[in-house]
Amino acid sequence: MELEKYNALGMDFKNLISCIHYHEESQNDDVILETLKTIIDICSNE
Repeated sequence: MELEKYNALGMDFKNLISCIHYHEESQNDDVILETLKTIIDICSNE
């Protein structure tokens, strides 16, 4: 994997994890679920 692609993927994961942490105390489970689905999609395509 190219270094630029790896770095971009790392930033994507950091942003997605930040989203989960931001919403973990809220009642908005849909946001967390969609974020987890996005992470799974990224992992299955890489």
